[in-house]
Amino acid sequence: MPNERKEAFKDKYMIYLKGIVSGLVVTAIFVVLFSLLMLFLDLNYKFAAPFATVSVAAGSFVAAFITAKSIGNRGYLVGAAVGIIVFLIVTIIALIVNKSGVSNNTLFHFIIITLSSVLGGIMGVNKKGKKYI
Repeated sequence: MPNERKEAFKDKYMIYLKGIVSGLVVTAIFVVLFSLLMLFLDLNYKFAAPFATVSVAAGSFVAAFITAKSIGNRGYLVGAAVGIIVFLIVTIIALIVNKSGVSNNTLFHFIIITLSSVLGGIMGVNKKGKKYI
């Protein structure tokens, strides 16, 4: 029985890891796309913060969607857990890169990331199986 629990824990851990890595890849893709958009359209630097927020929100949505779809139940809890993990990863990276402290903007990012993850988790659980035409 203990081996079954270890295997179940390992499987859930891998599901979460796969979802979060997928979300971080989507975030990176969005950041690159928005960077290219800013470069070619010669947009002002003031658009960087909203683009970064949208990128992280999209990535956390995808991470929660993939994770909740694989787990199959409690999408809002899975989404909240994934959102908190993604928020912590992004915040730690931002603190290392910017060498600045936590601000009011950090709370805003926490709310946006968590809400988009919860929404992604709910939609991931409710996603139906393959449709055959």
